[in-house]
Amino acid sequence: MKQTATIILLLILPLLARPQSKVMRSLSAAHPGALVLMFYHSTLNMLNIDDDPEFARMVRDIEKIKVLRINKQENAFDRHALASLKADLQGHGFAELMIIKSKGYDIGVYILEDGDDIEGFFLMMDEEDSFTAIDVLGSMPVGDVSQLVNKIREVNDFKL
Repeated sequence: MKQTATIILLLILPLLARPQSKVMRSLSAAHPGALVLMFYHSTLNMLNIDDDPEFARMVRDIEKIKVLRINKQENAFDRHALASLKADLQGHGFAELMIIKSKGYDIGVYILEDGDDIEGFFLMMDEEDSFTAIDVLGSMPVGDVSQLVNKIREVNDFKL
């Protein structure tokens, strides 16, 4: 039931919204046919239909999340495009936090810091047929990144 409600909410979100980072803006412009989803803070709170205090704590300081899902074949997204994206992230001040390798997909997590404060995260989920970029504006404890990745992975398994 929870997954069904999540999918319904994802489908009714506005598909066009203002990009939040220059990296995401460039990626969106390069792949206009990609699926775009935007989660604002209020939307994230609505997704917490079970009133899970851990989820509420995790998203408390997130302003918005933009998700861009690219079909690799339709958009000619290859390893060169991925390398270019990584260079663009580093050029805009993002630092690589971790790489998660799993059967069927790799996830890269990058952070944007301002002194001791984390201003945002950029996650890349690279699968065989698709590539998903997730731009998170706001902060969250670094230890919660894996929980966020798991939530995104659950939604990603529906192959939107």
